[in-house]
Amino acid sequence: MNTDTAASHPIETLSGMEMEAAVADVRRVQHLSAIVLESLGPDPDRETLVREVLVELYEAHPAVRLEDSLELVHLIECPAGCSTNTAIRTVIEEACEYLVEWGRLGHHQFARRASPSDS
Repeated sequence: MNTDTAASHPIETLSGMEMEAAVADVRRVQHLSAIVLESLGPDPDRETLVREVLVELYEAHPAVRLEDSLELVHLIECPAGCSTNTAIRTVIEEACEYLVEWGRLGHHQFARRASPSDS
């Protein structure tokens, strides 16, 4: 008998193309997070972190449109109680998920995960 006691959710099996898209998404977030973190300096203002990150994301990624950045500022909140590194990565990940959903960064077949600001 094979039971999954570690999680209550079924395990999704991704196709090769879906896996490649997922890996590309993770690499994009890591790459953009590094660029943005370096641009913002060691201790960005937590009150304006989302806006600052999205401005840097707009300047760093050619597919991000100004109007998208302005819209994302209203959709994304800075996660509370985490390091600046984690906050920046979370904001960029959520921004990229919206941009993929809007068709700005390519398409993949799996659904958008719930983000920290969804709760």
